Amino acid sequence: MASKSTINANLCLQHLTQLLTEIDSPDSTDPAILSAVSSIDELKLAVSHLRSALNLQADTPANDYFTLEGLSDSKLNLSELVTAGASSLNVRTRGEAEAEMLNMKLFDQFVAAVKEKGFFNGAKPGEHEYEERFKKIIVKFRSKLAAAAKAKESKEARVKDEASKNSNIDAASKGSITSTNNSNNSNSNSNISSANFPPPTPTYSAKKTSVVANASARIEKASVR
Repeated sequence: MASKSTINANLCLQHLTQLLTEIDSPDSTDPAILSAVSSIDELKLAVSHLRSALNLQADTPANDYFTLEGLSDSKLNLSELVTAGASSLNVRTRGEAEAEMLNMKLFDQFVAAVKEKGFFNGAKPGEHEYEERFKKIIVKFRSKLAAAAKAKESKEARVKDEASKNSNIDAASKGSITSTNNSNNSNSNSNISSANFPPPTPTYSAKKTSVVANASARIEKASVR
């Protein structure tokens, strides 16, 4: 089995190969992709070198990811794996997070408060110095949001942990009570079995025997007379 590094390199190779395919078909290519790739020839050369380096490990099913824990025929590409992983880990790119952050009213209030304290004094919008200071505001505000999010996450984790502990305690208590009841029932049955009860008083049988004996005595007396 190939190493994780080889498997990941193979995924990158497949992804870059797909990217080159899209670039060769401009009608179906996102303009952002075309603008991001400054030299298509260099990218093709890099893909070629990567394929040569992987040699027989390139484009083999043994190094691909499939659904149903690798048993199905449904192969996942790098984009699908990254998307699934990002969703599972609750992560986003910094660009996505900051784009949403800049549209928050709370961010506008933060910028206004900073301006009132003279943070932008001597710098005008559009100037390099202004942009650099604005970037610092973004970093500061993001760090505050990150700290708040981390505190919330930690609190939720503690609540979940306490709930799990309480659930285990309840389960253990129920198990102990059931075990005690079963033990008590077992002891009661044992005591009943081992108890020495007096023998039953012969009522009917004794009376019957006495009557027969008396009748026999009378018959003998009558015979003597």
